[in-house]
Amino acid sequence: MTDKAGNTGMEETSRGRQVFWRALTVGAALTCAVSGALLFWSWGSTLAPLPVLPLWITGAVGLVVAVAASFGIRDGDGTPLPTVGTALLILTLWLGASAADLAASGVRDWVRTPQAVTATVTECRTESSFHENDTVGFDHVACLYHWTFNGDERTGRLAGDSHPDGTRVGMWMSPKTGELAEHPLFALIGYTAGALGAAAIVLVGGWFRLRTEACRLLGRPVTP
Repeated sequence: MTDKAGNTGMEETSRGRQVFWRALTVGAALTCAVSGALLFWSWGSTLAPLPVLPLWITGAVGLVVAVAASFGIRDGDGTPLPTVGTALLILTLWLGASAADLAASGVRDWVRTPQAVTATVTECRTESSFHENDTVGFDHVACLYHWTFNGDERTGRLAGDSHPDGTRVGMWMSPKTGELAEHPLFALIGYTAGALGAAAIVLVGGWFRLRTEACRLLGRPVTP
């Protein structure tokens, strides 16, 4: 009788430990996933970017805790992390966040610069530049654009494709400030489709994954 009660107590203690480690693993993995998504949104973004360093730290801590905690699970029914499925879902979330930022920035440019204008291109060359939140520069082609705004000649160096001096190109301009922008239609469609597709995959895959982990936490059978 005493042995049976002792075994029951040990089983309950072991079960409690497994619930703790599994809950910690899932929570840390979610922290890593969300922090990474916000980081991908903010990296080089001009549309409501968040500070990059705290996101790096939070995501890295979440990843380390999730991997470490997963080794404490010993109930034999699989671990939430690391698995290929979970890693692919997190990666899809991150890429979808990046695509969503690019799509939102593209839509903002279209709304801000609705007026068609012709500009003359000169002095195209390769340059290095840094986004506000970046610590590593990147190379891109930039050209000197010449256009007219409210009767005044304007000049500005913008990133874009390389053209021979004197080439006239169609651009889009803000009627309020005279600012120029391009409207890459196919890129905007691609970013939007990528963001929506990633969101659908993450929502469906994440739902099934979290439902599976909830069943394991509650000690219920995992149903397909």
